[in-house]
Amino acid sequence: MSDLISVIVPVYNVEQYLRKCLESLRLQTYKNIEVIMIDDGSQDQSAKICEEYAKMDSRFVVIYQNHMGVLYARNRGIESAKGKYIGFVDSDDWIDLEMYENMNFILHKSDVQIVACKMKIYDNEQKIWFEEKDCLKEGKYSLENSDLVQRLFFSDTGMQEFSLNLWNKLFDRNLIIDNYKKVDKRLYYFEDLALTIYCMVQAKHLFVLNKSFYYYRQRKFSLCHSIEKKYLEQVSIFYNSIFNIASQDDALQGRLDQFFVDRVIYGLNHKMDLKLKKEIPYWIPPFKEILGERRIVLYGAGEVGRSYYQMFQYVNPEQIVLWVDKRSKELKEKGYCVDCIAVLYKTEFDKVLLAVKSEDYARQIKEELLLKGIAKEKIVWFRPKSILEREEK
Repeated sequence: MSDLISVIVPVYNVEQYLRKCLESLRLQTYKNIEVIMIDDGSQDQSAKICEEYAKMDSRFVVIYQNHMGVLYARNRGIESAKGKYIGFVDSDDWIDLEMYENMNFILHKSDVQIVACKMKIYDNEQKIWFEEKDCLKEGKYSLENSDLVQRLFFSDTGMQEFSLNLWNKLFDRNLIIDNYKKVDKRLYYFEDLALTIYCMVQAKHLFVLNKSFYYYRQRKFSLCHSIEKKYLEQVSIFYNSIFNIASQDDALQGRLDQFFVDRVIYGLNHKMDLKLKKEIPYWIPPFKEILGERRIVLYGAGEVGRSYYQMFQYVNPEQIVLWVDKRSKELKEKGYCVDCIAVLYKTEFDKVLLAVKSEDYARQIKEELLLKGIAKEKIVWFRPKSILEREEK
């Protein structure tokens, strides 16, 4: 039960968040761990913080390399790992103190090769939390079930239902060692998804743990949320790198194709800085559900809100009487006609349409509006549908 767990932490210019990450590892209730910190040529104080932890705790090891990117840093960590099990933590995130104790117990008790927990996602700008929804019931699953594998990789709309990130999982060492070199070295997006997929194809069983032990910090200027003009090239490399796996199953191939289209559209809208006069509307408003409502307040100007607003401009611009967001000042400076939340309470309307992706976040907004006196029946949220989703017959 006390097998060594190797935790790999790639580090690059994260001095503001690194201590919180490393403390959550140092204080794990499961003590038999080694923490391999790979400093990828940081230019801030990150390397010194790594040194500090290596001197403080013999379980912490620091490796230095010139800036080569997260894939090369992670691979250096894998090659140094001695543990029977291998986990990964991003250096701006942190984990629950009992995460590895719980995961280690399950790996032994359930005879599985991968255990995955849920994540709590923290929006670093808006200072709000939302939790992943349960994808599957908690328990052990056979990865030899092709229907399950299709669903775990991508849903039939191209969106992920099950998180394919490395961070919220603990792997049998052999899976990682057998597969990490298969990941295309040109990838700096999707490289973690590729490794997870390779491991899941080889593994026989997965355990889904519906407890949120991993805390993911969503930052505006992190790699996955920043502008990248070669983004479409990265999507193409990822697609081709796992094509051989997906092509063995027609349904899985179709889902990979949907995922590819989904990410291409997202890239055109958000990653390539094309400065298009009109963005491609990505999320479709629930026109049928609010057909009879004449005065709609659109709440939210994130990815979903902007798509909704633009679609309303195409279809029925008079229906939107107000568009509000907590970040209205910042958004107005970027040219969006968004008002602050306070204006909502002075406006006559029939419905407030919550234009957010997460049901948990929608619930949080609804509670705030209820406390301000907005009637419950006037607040509506519908799961956003992408342009890829087919109408049910």
